[in-house]
Amino acid sequence: MRKYTVNKSLATSATAATNTMPIGIQGSATKGIQVYDLYCSFNAVVQDIQVLVGLSLCSTYVAGTAFTANPLEIGDVASSATATTTLTVGSQVLTGTPLWEQAFNTRGSIRMVVPDPDSRIILPAGANAAGSIILYNQQASTIACTLDNQIYFAE
Repeated sequence: MRKYTVNKSLATSATAATNTMPIGIQGSATKGIQVYDLYCSFNAVVQDIQVLVGLSLCSTYVAGTAFTANPLEIGDVASSATATTTLTVGSQVLTGTPLWEQAFNTRGSIRMVVPDPDSRIILPAGANAAGSIILYNQQASTIACTLDNQIYFAE
């Protein structure tokens, strides 16, 4: 099973409370994906900010700017999954199915590691909404910050 990672930094605005979606992943028509590790950290001047980070199953496919998932082993073929950033529909977080969500203070970081391969978050093949997830961040209205987000998955 080949393993890949996607990583995006995202600056958020202080003008309103926001649901920001730095990463979306969609399985291909023939291969699903298995998420086994997720990481989120603060990338700015140290301050106390409470942030919510989560993973949500999409109720519809969310379009965005495509980017490449990086193989973790040199020489592996490119992932067949579609990774997107700068997602266009923030409401998908609210209408999708939450898979994992955790609040943390940005003086630290947060990581979700699946200890057992049978416990991975599995998205089916099919290249449709059933095989799409969004990694999202949410923060209060008075806060502007930059968050680094990373997902590791197998295919």
